[in-house]
Amino acid sequence: MLSGAYCALTVIGVASLAFLDPAETTFIPMCPCRLLTGLYCPGCGSLRAIHAMTHLRIDRAFGYNPLLVLFVPLFIWFFAANLVTACWGPEKIKFSLPPAFAKSLLLIIVAYFVIRNIPAYPFTLLQPHSIQ
Repeated sequence: MLSGAYCALTVIGVASLAFLDPAETTFIPMCPCRLLTGLYCPGCGSLRAIHAMTHLRIDRAFGYNPLLVLFVPLFIWFFAANLVTACWGPEKIKFSLPPAFAKSLLLIIVAYFVIRNIPAYPFTLLQPHSIQ
């Protein structure tokens, strides 16, 4: 049940971002981390990156949030595992992350958070920016 809800919300969210450009919308709030601290969180630029990817602008998506673009295969795998679970039950697929893999992902995300906030070139390239 939860897997089906996750899949439905994912499809609705991605479809919404395909039609709605977050860069031109005023009702999508600013990132709370950016608003309160002035720092770019690991997710900053993700909505614009997803919008760009739905229009097959991978270069633009990479400019907004390179980590998100690199994690797309992982997100697709997670979505597919949840879809299989929702349609055929949990006995059809065993979805779990080994603890070492989960810890590595967490370490990568924390390191990305720190590195993208270093105010010096080339680290500033990791901050959300537009590629025309």
